[in-house]
Amino acid sequence: WYQRRVRKAVVSTQSTGAPTGYSFRKAQVAEMLKEYDIVSRFDIKEGGQRAQFYLRPELEPAYYTIRAPLVKEFSVSNLAPGQVSILDYYDPEVRQVEFYYLDMYM
Repeated sequence: WYQRRVRKAVVSTQSTGAPTGYSFRKAQVAEMLKEYDIVSRFDIKEGGQRAQFYLRPELEPAYYTIRAPLVKEFSVSNLAPGQVSILDYYDPEVRQVEFYYLDMYM
């Protein structure tokens, strides 16, 4: 599982890279996101290596949690962290980048 708390900016998108050896699957992410009313839509890109979440623009600034399932495709030694970028949709230069380790959520 990938899970991240998001500090919402004006209109935010969250771009999440899957760690090497893992991928996002559209059907599984869609099913999980039914539980959240903060995501207006999402895209799975780069063969499942990146998920882009679009937060509803009417949301007030706050901290939100987004969880999305990852599928293990193959084993990797010395697993590197995944990258999360949170940015303003209308001003992409306004962004915050963080890294996460899967063992934080397992």
